Amino acid sequence: MKLRMSTRWMLVAVVAVSACLDPFTPPKRKINLRLLVVDGAFRPNDSTVIRLSRTVDLGAAEPPAAEVGARLEIENQLGQRGQLIEFGGGRYVLPPGVLSGARVKLHIVTANGAQYESDFSDVLPTPPIESMNYAFSPTDGLSYFLTTRAEANTPVFFRWEVMETWMYTAAYESVLRFEDGRIVPRMQSNFICWQTKASKNILIGSTTGRNSGLIANRNVLNIPAGDERLRIKHSALVRQQAISPQAFEYWEQLAKNSQNLGSLFDPIPSELPGNIRCMTDPDEPVLGYFSASVVAEKRIFFDAATEPNRPAVDLPFQSCRLDTIRNLALFNSGIFEIVTALPFQFGYGFTYTLGGCIDCTSRGGTTTKPPFWE
Repeated sequence: MKLRMSTRWMLVAVVAVSACLDPFTPPKRKINLRLLVVDGAFRPNDSTVIRLSRTVDLGAAEPPAAEVGARLEIENQLGQRGQLIEFGGGRYVLPPGVLSGARVKLHIVTANGAQYESDFSDVLPTPPIESMNYAFSPTDGLSYFLTTRAEANTPVFFRWEVMETWMYTAAYESVLRFEDGRIVPRMQSNFICWQTKASKNILIGSTTGRNSGLIANRNVLNIPAGDERLRIKHSALVRQQAISPQAFEYWEQLAKNSQNLGSLFDPIPSELPGNIRCMTDPDEPVLGYFSASVVAEKRIFFDAATEPNRPAVDLPFQSCRLDTIRNLALFNSGIFEIVTALPFQFGYGFTYTLGGCIDCTSRGGTTTKPPFWE
């Protein structure tokens, strides 16, 4: 009985408290899902690359759209300006040596006439990358690490960018092709390709709390076992830049907000203004932080041929098959490609496969060997 009475009085108390509470309606706020995103930094000793895009809703399926047709200039403390060249896809480049100065700022005028500018940023020196190394395991894959050292007892903040390049092949190498009803030698093979992409991960670090100024074995890239990038040869170019404490705080907060997204060009879960503002509409937030510093870089290679226990690779062309034929009319469709000739009992036949199975460029790479490739 006492238990039932206690429960009854508890319910009465809850109802009474609920009656005293007014329903809460959150304030309505207009959310701009097309905010300008600016990513890049001034590099006096290297090409300056600024990328512009527009944010999308966090749940959107489409990728962020590139901002094209804009005019970008970098201004130094003397009022001198250098204009960036547009290379498509929202990518704008200023070649090295065009502009110098101790402090610089970024100016942007978009195709619709909106104007943006950053605060002035000091051009910071950057310590060199002392060394790079990797760890490889057939089960865990490949991991790259760097070691760098700043002046002792002087906090330095870093941001790292990684550019990957790897070698891969098509399923088969074709030495013949069908042209104007005839079989002729193929003058250019599309069997071996190289592909390059920038890592999207936000990589930052600092020497705060490190009296020696040493950052040792900082992990900058991980590739899982079985990835095709590990099949033949892979290279990672790491660019290191010193950034201000304010820039470090910005990137740190963005990394936390992005969680597993990990990129400025993925959907952004919340507005995170940096040091860039809209001059034509002061109420419009802008995402991004414009920095300026000398860049230090180092490249490392991984060669699968030197690893005796490399894992089996998940090849993207496992559905490719070879077949044989003697009737050349099959190749008029343009769907199939000849691979090579085969001797038959009476003359020659040919092996053939789908066109994409002999063309490595169909997966985004190029047959041009990079000048740095060892």
